[in-house]
Amino acid sequence: MNPVPSGAVEPAACPEEREPQSGAESGIVRDEERLSRLTYRPEHVTYRTDASGVHAELTPAAVPVADFLKPERRGASVLRIDGLTVGEVSRLRRQFGSRTGNGDAEFFVTGAESVRAVVDTDGNRVFCVIDDATPEIDQHALIRFDRKEPLPNRITARRYRDQLIALFRRCGEE
Repeated sequence: MNPVPSGAVEPAACPEEREPQSGAESGIVRDEERLSRLTYRPEHVTYRTDASGVHAELTPAAVPVADFLKPERRGASVLRIDGLTVGEVSRLRRQFGSRTGNGDAEFFVTGAESVRAVVDTDGNRVFCVIDDATPEIDQHALIRFDRKEPLPNRITARRYRDQLIALFRRCGEE
């Protein structure tokens, strides 16, 4: 069995994607997996109303550019939700929402393949999706810039971050 995720992975891109990084049972993040960004602060979500109802969207504050540019931040934290039960999702919503006293956290969802499909003006992949399970959260992963290329400047990083944010839909609206 080929351990390389299907889809857009070319040989030189994102070598950390090809092998589990955490040693957890969940293993590498495959293209077909759904990823969720949890938000638990009011400034992370904006709401708009149209004829079909009220829709929530991530704001730039939900995914700070510093998450990608500062080495100590390592990337944007996401959950691999296909491996979670409804009970585990509910527990995480309460756990993360209680951190700020703002109630339940919101889940925004996208596919790993969609994240990996974001490319720069030369057609090179921008983002890697890497297994990053922790002792508390086995289904944890990171989205970060591909480090084979120099990191983009802050303006370019914001543009890529905005493309990433546009991929996420509130759980139930995807």
